Amino acid sequence: MSWHALRSRRLGRPRTPRRRVQLTRHTRRGPTTTAVNRSLPFPSPPHPPQLRPAAHLPREPPPRLIRAPRYATGTNRTGGGGGGASRPCSHLASPTGPAARRKMQGGVSGFQNAPVTRAVVLTSGLLSVVFSAQRRARALGISYQEIITNFRLWKIFPSVFAFQSTPELMFGLYLLYYFRVFERQIGSNKYSVFCLFTITVSSLLEILSLVILKDTNYISTLASGPYGLIFSSFVPFFLDIPITSRFRIFGLNFSDKSFIYLAGLQLLLSSWKRSLIPGIFGLVAGSLYRLNVFGIRKMKVTRDLFPFCASVLLVLHCYLM
Repeated sequence: MSWHALRSRRLGRPRTPRRRVQLTRHTRRGPTTTAVNRSLPFPSPPHPPQLRPAAHLPREPPPRLIRAPRYATGTNRTGGGGGGASRPCSHLASPTGPAARRKMQGGVSGFQNAPVTRAVVLTSGLLSVVFSAQRRARALGISYQEIITNFRLWKIFPSVFAFQSTPELMFGLYLLYYFRVFERQIGSNKYSVFCLFTITVSSLLEILSLVILKDTNYISTLASGPYGLIFSSFVPFFLDIPITSRFRIFGLNFSDKSFIYLAGLQLLLSSWKRSLIPGIFGLVAGSLYRLNVFGIRKMKVTRDLFPFCASVLLVLHCYLM
C-alpha cells in the first residue's frame, strides 16, 4: 500500500484517483519510455472526518409532537390521506357545547377536587341537624342583645353555618353543592380565601346593621346560615357562567340558570327581613371580592393556618356540645 493510501486512510478521506502517464527519456541508447503514476491535475477536495458522539455523553431524545386537545383548539380534522382540511366545530366553539354544559353542571359529580365545599356542606348539615334535634335552632340567630350587650361572640360561629329550618337547609345545601364549580376553577386555596373573606365581611356588616337598627323595631334578630357565602357566589355565577339552553313555559322565557336563581330567591325570602338582610350583605361581600379590594384575589392560605383552624373548630364543637 502506498504512502498516499495510508495517509488518506488516516485522515478519513477517500483515496485520490490516479492515471498512468507515459514519460519519454532521451539517453545515449535512444529514447526510453517509462510508465509513471501521476495524480490528476485537480484532485477532489478532502472530506472531513465524521464525528461520532462520545459514549459517556447522554443523547438528547428526539422531539415529541404534542397534539393539542380537541376542546382547546375547537377544530375537527376531516378527510383522508395527508391533506385533511380543518374546519371549526360549532358544538365546541359555541357557549352551548359539551364543555360549557359540563361547566354549567358543575363538572364531575360529587365533591371531587372540592374539599373546601365538602367541609362547608358537612359542617352546615351536621350543625343544623344537631341544633334541630336539641330544639335550639330558633336560638341560633344573632341579635344586638346577645352579641353586643351580653358579649356572646361564640354564637357567631353556629349562626354562620347552621340553618334554622328544614326548607332553608335543603335549598342552602343544594346551592352550596352546586357552587363547588368555583372551587374547581380557582383552586381550593383561593376558594378558602373567598370563603373566609365573604363570611367575615357579611358577618361584620350584619353586626353593624344590628347596631344601627337597635333603637328601631324594624328587626331584632337575623336568620342563621351561610347566607354570606351562598349569595356572594351568585356574583361570579351571574358574570362567569354562560347560559347553555333556553325554553318557554306558559309563554315565559327561562334558561337553565333560572332554577338556580329561583332557589336563591326562595332562600332569600324564606324568613323575610331576617334572611333578606344577610342575603344582601352576601351580595355586597361577593362584589367586594370581585373588585379585588385590598388585593384579596391574589392572597392564599398558608399550610400553617389549616391546623390552627382545625383546632379552633374542634374547641368550638366541644364547647357547643
